[in-house]
Amino acid sequence: MPTVKSLSEIITVQELAEFLRLDQRTVSLRLLRPGLIHATKIGGKWRIPRAAVEEYLAGKDVANAQPK
Repeated sequence: MPTVKSLSEIITVQELAEFLRLDQRTVSLRLLRPGLIHATKIGGKWRIPRAAVEEYLAGKDVANAQPK
C-alpha cells in the first residue's frame, strides 16, 4: 500500500482518467473496483494516491488483485 505524505499526492478519478486518456467510468470499473490501482472511497468518491498510479504503470502487482 502506497504511503501518502501530503494531500497534493491524492488525485480524483477525473484527474486519473485525463492522465490515462480513458473514460472516468472505465477507470472506476476496470482499475479501481477490481483493485488494480489502490484507491479509497471517501464520501462515495474515489481518491487515488499518486504513488499507486506510479506503481501500477511500473507494472508492479499493487493490490495483488485479479480483474472480475
